[in-house]
Amino acid sequence: MLRKLAVTAGLVTILGVAAYFAPQEAQAAGLLPAFFLTV
Repeated sequence: MLRKLAVTAGLVTILGVAAYFAPQEAQAAGLLPAFFLTV
């Protein structure tokens, strides 16, 4: 459980940085959370 929370927090941070630097890439990266939620 803790590990999944850590991975989720890291993913959100990465997406946040991606959204800041490249909004169009962040939209493409929007598929990543769906992938991690199924793991």
